[in-house]
Amino acid sequence: ALLVGANYRGSDDELQGCAQDAERIERLLVETFGWPAGSVRRLADDRPGALPTRQNIEAGLLWLVAGAEPGDALFFSFSGHGSTSSDHHGYAEGGENESILPVDHERSGPITDDQISDVLVKPLPEGVRLTAVVDCCPGGG
Repeated sequence: ALLVGANYRGSDDELQGCAQDAERIERLLVETFGWPAGSVRRLADDRPGALPTRQNIEAGLLWLVAGAEPGDALFFSFSGHGSTSSDHHGYAEGGENESILPVDHERSGPITDDQISDVLVKPLPEGVRLTAVVDCCPGGG
């Protein structure tokens, strides 16, 4: 499982409770559902060594799908800001890309739904179950 909670501490777009959302989901997976603690990674801006930067989120997504086999269950959650932007390529339904915003999005940019699909969904073999919970609105950025 990869759990991301971004409060954007010290920014104009600061949120409350997103890092805590990731922590609560981690406890739910490990303590209630019995997931091995080593199979859960949490990125949050209250964790200096595991900040929800673009680089860390992308690396976490790659980690999550690495070695996935039929019968595996994967879990991804993101709690933070989202955004929308025009899809200049014409691929997106409705003409817009939806994105999640890492804490360094002003420098590194958003992570679009297409990018997430390319890394998290498309490489999965048939028979792998992926659950994704995305708690954001296009209010930041």
